[in-house]
Amino acid sequence: MVSVGDVFSVPLGKRVGLCRVVAEEKPRGTWDTERRWRVVTCEWVGPRAKVASALKSQLSPLKLTRSRGQPHVQSIGGPPPPEFKRVGERAPSAADRALKSPKSPGAWQWVETQLQAELKYRAAPRAFAAKRAAQVAKQKQARATEQKTLRSKRAARPVTLAERDEKALAKLAAKKFSTWPQGGFVASVRSEVKSLARALRASHRVGVVVAEVSKTTRALNRLDAKWEYAVTTPDAEELVEVLVGLAVAAGLDGAFAADLIDEVRAF
Repeated sequence: MVSVGDVFSVPLGKRVGLCRVVAEEKPRGTWDTERRWRVVTCEWVGPRAKVASALKSQLSPLKLTRSRGQPHVQSIGGPPPPEFKRVGERAPSAADRALKSPKSPGAWQWVETQLQAELKYRAAPRAFAAKRAAQVAKQKQARATEQKTLRSKRAARPVTLAERDEKALAKLAAKKFSTWPQGGFVASVRSEVKSLARALRASHRVGVVVAEVSKTTRALNRLDAKWEYAVTTPDAEELVEVLVGLAVAAGLDGAFAADLIDEVRAF
């Protein structure tokens, strides 16, 4: 059972950290059936024997050096794992309640992950940055290889356009994404989908259709990054289905359209 004000210990080997539940949040959509909490990771790290005295201190939020000093706040669904022990209670202050969680959902395990990463970074910032840069470069290389394979696979297929399905284009252009958290992000997604449908209606040429689908997918990549990667896995599946549906309604082969979108998308 979790309640607003609860403080949990976070296992860190021989030491522990702390995190606090400062508010209950609204569900992110109809698929979000668990109670959701705004959880703040605390700056304090120390021996378990000193947790009681730590609870009497300020317990300021952990500020992530690699994120320009932003406090680590998450929107987390469900109870914490067993290794997270409830150690006390602290009523949230006005400053606590003013902290905003990202648009994308979080996880209890990420409290431990971010604490460990921040401690390592502070102990040896250059070594940590070099290791992280190597990981990112490896991920980019793997993605580039995957995209090259998809391009080769797509290029080997003859591309023609079937007859355009105006009804399907109109239906998909009106997609509301009603199960998503409503707000600026979903409004921008709807706008991109409508723009793509308009562009596909305006031309029935293979090159234009392929270019417009790629262009919209890249725009959605930028939008997702701008909103702190708000597209969850279920959202991504639905969004890809809509993009493929629009491409097929414009006359592209379904398998070709799916490969085209997977080649470009980052969400």
